[in-house]
Amino acid sequence: MQDSTYDIHPAEARWTHLALRVDDIDATIEFYTTMSPLELIERREDEQGYGAWLGMPEATNNPFILVVAQFFEGSNPFAGAPKEVLAPFAHLGMELPTKEAVDEVAARATEAGCLAMPATMMPPPIGYICMVRDPDGNMLEFSWDQGVYATLRDRFGPPNAGESARHSRADSHAFGGAGEVRRPGRIGAPPPPAARRRRRRVGTDDGPGSRCRRSRGCRRC
Repeated sequence: MQDSTYDIHPAEARWTHLALRVDDIDATIEFYTTMSPLELIERREDEQGYGAWLGMPEATNNPFILVVAQFFEGSNPFAGAPKEVLAPFAHLGMELPTKEAVDEVAARATEAGCLAMPATMMPPPIGYICMVRDPDGNMLEFSWDQGVYATLRDRFGPPNAGESARHSRADSHAFGGAGEVRRPGRIGAPPPPAARRRRRRVGTDDGPGSRCRRSRGCRRC
């Protein structure tokens, strides 16, 4: 049996991440940790470039993160392919707890010069949305009353007891909720300790010898 890097694995398949190439990883981290509720979970570097994981800082059985990678010049295994940009329709989406929270994001995006679409009420099931561009031009949608959260709750039921407590705490401190905006994450903040995790020491501490299955040269994912 092949040795594993981590001791903890999902009991069944989980949708875990979306990955993007970026030109300036610092600018990308700054954008997502100030414009959205995402926080820096982990940051890495090897001879190919920089990588970072951005996600919600909460215990969950359904983890989902945004993976961003900045390759060094001459070390990009995808250099020959066009850079992927989520636009004009392709986008990332976040559902906010109130309509006012969408307005607040739109106001900050206007001030930052990255608002792509003002807050607008759209026909169901789209809801009340605004669109924001990240530093690489990827579209990020903020919505209220879109129904993704409600639909999955109706179809599959509420979270278990442990997750209910987590949601209760999150609702009182959520981004744009209850009149309070949660403090953005700090760039370069050290990641929390990973319980019962082992790392394979190959080349660097981040195991650059572990390669992406999609490309022989990619180690960023």
